[in-house]
Amino acid sequence: MFRAADDPNSITVIFEWDDTDRAREFAESLELHEAMRWSTSNVATPRVIVLEHVMDSEEWRLAKARLRCRREETRVVAHTGFGPVLPL
Repeated sequence: MFRAADDPNSITVIFEWDDTDRAREFAESLELHEAMRWSTSNVATPRVIVLEHVMDSEEWRLAKARLRCRREETRVVAHTGFGPVLPL
């Protein structure tokens, strides 16, 4: 469960499923919508979004490291204004 830093009334709850279809079934269930309507007392309009896992934190860390290396490779060049760009 998460709360928005700038709005303590904004709550996000994350559930995990092994199957996207079952997650959608839960998201569309009458029971969930009734529970959310009850918990918000009709003050807010609750939203349900089904997300798919793309990358975990370790994969993200490695991807950022690879991107940093590529950026450094493209920046490590010398150009005098005459002739081709030469890698250092």
